[in-house]
Amino acid sequence: SRYAEAETILAPGEGLLLHSDGLAEAHAPDHAMFGFPRLRDEMGRHQGGQPLIDGLLEALDRFTGPGWAQEDDITLVTLTRSARSEPREIASFAVPSRAGNERVVMDRVAEAIAAAGIDMPGLARIKTAVGEAAMNAIEHGNRFSEEVPVGVQVLATDDEVLVRITDNGGDRAMPEPSQPDLEAKLAGKEKPRGWGLFLIKNMVDDVNVRTDGPRRVIELVARLKGGRDGDSGRAS
Repeated sequence: SRYAEAETILAPGEGLLLHSDGLAEAHAPDHAMFGFPRLRDEMGRHQGGQPLIDGLLEALDRFTGPGWAQEDDITLVTLTRSARSEPREIASFAVPSRAGNERVVMDRVAEAIAAAGIDMPGLARIKTAVGEAAMNAIEHGNRFSEEVPVGVQVLATDDEVLVRITDNGGDRAMPEPSQPDLEAKLAGKEKPRGWGLFLIKNMVDDVNVRTDGPRRVIELVARLKGGRDGDSGRAS
């Protein structure tokens, strides 16, 4: 048999119900079928997790009545993505668009994370990504115009650290990162630069880019648990 495949991303707080067909295809004494419309209605009446499973089984009992002989297996599994806590700002600053200031941004972001009591074994990764993103903002976003600052905001939730870097390159398309050809670069056949976007994407767990008129914001997301560097968390 061939089955349809689908893909989705659960937003924080959203859930998913996995069920076998024994629930939807159960029959009442008058031979009416429980059906998917009834299943959807019942799902809307209950929260996820165990309350949803209990509610569906109770609805099935009411529908089939006493003495019902189960026709097929009934398997119910729920998955819920944890709700994302509202990020709190732990640092906000700006630097002139001057070559070398990417290191200032790296150091100040690391200092802000440490001052907030956040233990990040993957700190070197996020520093590398921050440095590359800041360099990109200075060079390509603001074109080394020192009077146009690069804005930096550091935020944290219970699960993530977010670094937002703002420049004035919103009117210029940001190319998709491609994997550099290491041998070609070492042989001098390609420019030694051009690692930035590739490194940024591979150093953190997520990268979000948005524009608002001339302003462009690159958001780097590093998870505190289950990210690229495994479990980490807050300092005790």
